[in-house]
Order: sequence, then structure tokens, then C-alpha cells
Amino acid sequence: QPSSLGVAADRQTQLASICSAEMAAGAGDSGLKRKGLLDQSGVDIFEGLKGKKAKAATAEGKKKQEKVDQFAKEYAQDFCRGHVTDDRPFVGAQPKLLTQPEIAGSAETARKTAVVIKAITKLIETTTLGVHIVLGQDAADSPVAKALLDRSTDESTSKGAPTIVSMSLDWMHTMPLVEAPKRPDTSSRLLIFVGTPGKYLSM
Repeated sequence: QPSSLGVAADRQTQLASICSAEMAAGAGDSGLKRKGLLDQSGVDIFEGLKGKKAKAATAEGKKKQEKVDQFAKEYAQDFCRGHVTDDRPFVGAQPKLLTQPEIAGSAETARKTAVVIKAITKLIETTTLGVHIVLGQDAADSPVAKALLDRSTDESTSKGAPTIVSMSLDWMHTMPLVEAPKRPDTSSRLLIFVGTPGKYLSM
């Protein structure tokens, strides 16, 4: 008597031959065409399009196609990351997970400072409405901030000056005042805020 393994192998061979026969029969069936698309009634959609040619695109259609191509190009460029040089500020920045606190060394601090100086200098050179420097309370101990305040003139004679220096509200609140301090106008000039970034966002 044949073993159980032999019977199982014979059954697998028979099933394989049956499946091959059904697939061969189905390939010749008109309902399983490999080319074209069938609608719900089983009719080939492309059968009714034989001998017909696509209409030439109109000027309006070409403009729409150009707009779609431009959108597709811009969308693709968002995912294309090229080589980013170190002297370009805030380009290609990626979040970095630190397992331990890390303090930048003198070389890293000098490199980042040079990047910021280059960016700010370019902004100052290209502005046409003047510069407004706002010093936060964090800058109270800075000798550069003290020099800027000492060399500044009175507010009544500073109109039209290319550069205006003022203190932010968080610093002015620490001083005795007769009336409430006024918020400086920061909507027209190039604003350079020296202080905590979170306090700048609340201006």
C-alpha cells in the first residue's frame, strides 16, 4: 500500500494540473481579457474608442497643464534634499536627539556666530526702511547693549534715524515709571531682538 506521503504528493500534482487547465481555459475567455478595461456590463471600454483620436489641447488647456506640471515639480522638490553647506543659516536643519547635555565648544560657537553675523549683515544691507534694535532684559549685562544705549539720542530727536534702539517691555517693567510704557513700533523697520526667543513671540 502507498504511504500517506505518496498519496499527498499525488493529490498535489492533480490539483496543480487542474488549476493549470482552468487558467489556460480562462485566458481564452473573452471575459478575462488582459488588455483594455471592462465596464459593469462586461463591455470593453476601449472597443468604442477605436479609430478615434484625442482632441488637440486648447490654449486654456495648455495653461492648466503647465500649472499642474509646475505644482508637481514644486511638490517633488520638497522631497529632494541636496548638499547643504555649513555657512548657510537655518537650511536643512534636522532635529538631533541628545542622550546627554552637550555644550558647544569654542570652534562650534565661532562657526555658528559667523553664520548669524553673515545673515544679519546681509539683512541690514538690503533693508530700506531702517533698523530697529530691541534689547530684552537678558541683554542688561551685555557691554555691547550698554554701549548702544549710551550712544543713542533722545526719542524726541530720533525720528528718521536709520537705526533705533529701545528696551523691551520685560526690561522696562523693572524700572520705576510714572506712566505705563508704550510698546515700540516694530511693524515697519527691520527688527533685531536681543533676548529670550519666547519673549520675542509675546511682543
